[in-house]
Amino acid sequence: MNPFLSDYKTRLAAWKKCRAEIASHNDTVLQIDLCLQFWKQAPIQNNILNWDDCSVWPTSWEQLENNDYCTSSHSLAVANTLLLGDPSRHQTLSLRLITDRQNSVQKIVVYTQGWILNYGYLDKTSENSLQHVHTNNIWKWAGKQWYCI
Repeated sequence: MNPFLSDYKTRLAAWKKCRAEIASHNDTVLQIDLCLQFWKQAPIQNNILNWDDCSVWPTSWEQLENNDYCTSSHSLAVANTLLLGDPSRHQTLSLRLITDRQNSVQKIVVYTQGWILNYGYLDKTSENSLQHVHTNNIWKWAGKQWYCI
């Protein structure tokens, strides 16, 4: 059953289970795949994430409570899930606002362990395959909040 069609407590419990599954595996690709599979169940709508001010980005708990997601907030949810699921493996993870003029893409994506996540729709792409993409902003996690570097 899709937890995103249920109430907040069900979504929260499903997210906790996803993080526990991530923590139980040492394979980075498997962790990423588990995370992406979970978030592919979430709804999608027009832009709701303010790229210019990460201080107003919702926490994971707020995202799950509101159950509103855009392509960039999916990236935020994926990043937070990986960071909480296995913080030591994903400590170099970053969020990046990218522009790909060739494919008319501008959104926030996740960079971790040589992978770009959510370039398409909650997919993983080798970092080397998107060298034509321009990075506008980079955000890192500082333990309790995102900050732009």
